Amino acid sequence: MIESEVSRIVANVIIVESQDDAAFLRAIIEHINESNHLTITIVEFYILDGIERENYRSLEQRLKRLNNTLLKDDIQKIGIVLDLDEQTRQERLAVVSQCIQRVFREAVRIDDTQKLFQL
Repeated sequence: MIESEVSRIVANVIIVESQDDAAFLRAIIEHINESNHLTITIVEFYILDGIERENYRSLEQRLKRLNNTLLKDDIQKIGIVLDLDEQTRQERLAVVSQCIQRVFREAVRIDDTQKLFQL
């Protein structure tokens, strides 16, 4: 395959709940990259060490720290991968959206997954 034909995805940062989630995603990304159809580059995984249903403080704090370094560290994209646990997809998405809107005031409400949102 010619280099220009390889699609590239760069996600500078991915926020995950646990070390296990990071390891799982690393394995998937490695497998995808070996397929030569797509190249995914992850600069860093940020691990929340779990996230409680009633307390999303760890996610909000991580987003605040990222917001403070976005320009300095040239962070272009942030991915967030969380388990549903006992919540519905919409419940989890609503709380994640609230965390994002509290940190990034100009952010729109996130109403779906698998979409890119400009901040």
